[in-house]
Amino acid sequence: MPFLNMVQAINQTLKEEMRRDERVIVLGEDVGVNGGVFRVTEGLLEEFGPERVLDTPLDESGIVGFAIGLALYGMKPVAEIQFAGFIPDAFEQITTSLAKMRWMTGGQFGAPLVIRVPSGGGIRGGPWHSQSIEAYFAHTAGLVIVAPTGPYEAKGLLLSALRGKDPVLFLEYKRLYRAFREEVPEEAYTLPLGKAHIMREGKDISVIAYGAMAREALSAAEALHEEGIDVEVVNLRTLVPLDAETLLESVAKTRRAVVVYEASKTCGFGAEVAALLAERAFDLLEAPVFRVAGLDAPIHFSIGDEYLPDAARIAHTIRRAVEHAPVATEAVSVPPRTPGPEQATESPVPLGIDKDGPMEAIPFRGLRRRIAEKMVRAKRTIPHVTHIEQADFTELLKLREEYRERAEAHGVKLTVLPFLVKAVVAALKEHPIFNATLDEAGGQILLKKFYHIGIATATEEGLIVPVVKDADRKSLLEIAAEIQSLAQRAREKRISVEELQGGTFTITNVGSIGGAASTPIIHHPEVAILAVHKVRPQ
Repeated sequence: MPFLNMVQAINQTLKEEMRRDERVIVLGEDVGVNGGVFRVTEGLLEEFGPERVLDTPLDESGIVGFAIGLALYGMKPVAEIQFAGFIPDAFEQITTSLAKMRWMTGGQFGAPLVIRVPSGGGIRGGPWHSQSIEAYFAHTAGLVIVAPTGPYEAKGLLLSALRGKDPVLFLEYKRLYRAFREEVPEEAYTLPLGKAHIMREGKDISVIAYGAMAREALSAAEALHEEGIDVEVVNLRTLVPLDAETLLESVAKTRRAVVVYEASKTCGFGAEVAALLAERAFDLLEAPVFRVAGLDAPIHFSIGDEYLPDAARIAHTIRRAVEHAPVATEAVSVPPRTPGPEQATESPVPLGIDKDGPMEAIPFRGLRRRIAEKMVRAKRTIPHVTHIEQADFTELLKLREEYRERAEAHGVKLTVLPFLVKAVVAALKEHPIFNATLDEAGGQILLKKFYHIGIATATEEGLIVPVVKDADRKSLLEIAAEIQSLAQRAREKRISVEELQGGTFTITNVGSIGGAASTPIIHHPEVAILAVHKVRPQ
């Protein structure tokens, strides 16, 4: 298996696909005779001739417009924009024509083409040859945006782009072109678009990056390993569509996140990633989402590499995120102070020191804080009236025995809980007032016509409520399997934010304490909860 750098991997991929599919053609400034300014297309003209490798005028708008026309007529053009800084001349063609073609024609025509764009800084190219342009185009629906981090990814992602049905903006970070070599299979292989890659597993913090910055993040992670900080590095690979599921799963495990990108910090694509985590993983985060990015200034020859984030800057921010805590997390051992004659009044008590001696501060943030806020809000806004009822489970337990072997054959341990879910759904249909949400702002109670049943589950972080969605549409065994899966992922801290949201009614368990000694708190903004107490033989 050959060891290739990124230039060689892309060149190999273009040659192989042009041999396989005669519809693939390459066009752009100097891509033929000179083999491109970075020699990525070297040798293509000699093998495939001037009808399939076209040197174009210095006209980015014309290059992209010509490629769109070719794509509409069934060709598979690969258009090269010499530098990302030149792509604004083609902005209207890309955003108005290319991205919207399928929608403008009611799905009758698409324009599946690839626009290759040498992007980013790190080669001291100055303000016209060092730009990052992904945020401009990520805002435009209809485009796929890809950012490989090395030779292996470049080939697999480029093949997927060439064989896809969507227009693709393929960002090639110039500083990676000849930075290193790695094994690249000679045979064709594809990597899925829209799927992130965990470059390094970790448990303390998630660092999310793409392109050249993913390599810098990996270097920072390896350096911090010596300090006892276990960093998980998530390489996006594809910016649009964004793999939110992998990001949320990673953050659900580590509870902290740093987003790294080399574009200017303000309104960069990494800001969208940070916003996604703030919106959908807020309950899980134990620190703010930090960003490491380029300067909010035009890159200049005199600034050089200082403009770009590097492993040292990333490591510094990772330390800030890991150490971030709103309150002290350790006991403070300081002897009690005796006021001296110079102290006319009592001095303030420093954080962590009681008047009588040392004290211990327990962290109250993240999930614990969120749970407490919901409990307090529920107590303040929802009347809590407890009604205790005894039920005979004899027939239910007999029924469970009848279903047990069938469930075990499907790898499901059948408990009483799935039966309770089915019973709750039936009861809620009879009494819809209990399957409701309190709308404080609107001054109304919203009766739900769907049944998302929350199952209160104890974890090391406190009580969480995974939700069985559309429980009325699922069989007993389907509900049992879903409860088993949710509980397992909750214990392993792999449960996603979506699986903890949207409940319309909750079932909890107060165990051997019994209903006479405890009152469950309604899971806000729901209006009722069922607490299962102790089960005892007659």
